[in-house]
Parts: sequence; structure tokens; C-alpha cells
Amino acid sequence: GAILRVMNYLCFANSKVLTRQQQQAFASHKPVLVSIDYHADAAVRMAAAAAAFVEGDPAALRALPASDTAGAARPQCEPGGRVWKDSDAETPEAAEAMDKSPWAWGGVPGFIFRPGGELATPWGSGTWGVHAGVAGALFADFIGTSHNVELSHGVAVATRCRDQNIVLMRSVKGIEFPK
Repeated sequence: GAILRVMNYLCFANSKVLTRQQQQAFASHKPVLVSIDYHADAAVRMAAAAAAFVEGDPAALRALPASDTAGAARPQCEPGGRVWKDSDAETPEAAEAMDKSPWAWGGVPGFIFRPGGELATPWGSGTWGVHAGVAGALFADFIGTSHNVELSHGVAVATRCRDQNIVLMRSVKGIEFPK
């Protein structure tokens, strides 16, 4: 069925609302949550939001342009380097991804990096591999969408290439889930 979700967009703001409304609405109001999912230059906008709402420096937020500062080119998302290579199996990134499988994708378990670049997810199969020339980074492509994954000690940050939306992953190896 359909679900209706009603939230005050100034309390639960995305980076578009944050950028466009910051002069008026956020001069006297702190949002409960800010999702940096509209703009590609997420790191710059996260730093400005933290400076404004945590450190009390609204000038950092006012200095942001309305459009992205990251530019359109995202070489890590282009399809040319997104193919499993036999040499990928020998990298520490691939070993960690496979060894710590299964993973939970945004809290949903069942995300498995398999040998040979085979990816199993709760939403269907896909492919994965090591980014050529990008240390510590993997790609994971499934349900028609490309993601970049950065692993670090049993946790990971996955960034969707299309819109830079971020999903947190964690290893759930050895954890029993209710059926």
C-alpha cells in the first residue's frame, strides 16, 4: 500500500533546502537533521552545515553557492573501470569485503560480496570490484545503479553515483537475525 510521510522540511532539511532557505529560515532555527543528498559536493556542504549548526558559524553556510562546487566530472563513476578483474581478488579491499560478508546496507542485512565480482543483495544480484587507481575503494553496481564503496574496519560508506546519496554499511558476519 501507499504510505504518507509528513515532515517539516525545515526540521528535516536536505542540502537544497539548506542552501535556498538558509538566509531566512535558518537564521533563527536549527534543523533536527540535514541530509546532504541533493548536491554532489557533499563534503563541502557537510562541513558548512557543521560549522553553522554545531560551531555557531553561520557565515560558512552563507558562503555556499546554490549550485555544486564539485563539477560534473566524477571519474570514479564512469563505466570504463567498473569491471571485475582477476587481479582484484588479490587486493586487501576485496579480501576484506568478502571476508566480512554479509553486510547490512543501511540496516538491511544480506549484502554479500562473492568471489569473481558477483554481488548478492536483498534487491537482486549485481557486480562489484576494486576501483582502478583508487586506493581503498570498491564499486558495487546493482538494480541499475552504480555505487562507490569505501571500506574501513568492518564498516563502509557507499555513495550512489547518480546523486551522491550516502548509505552506511556494516559487517553483520556471525550475527543471527530473526526470520
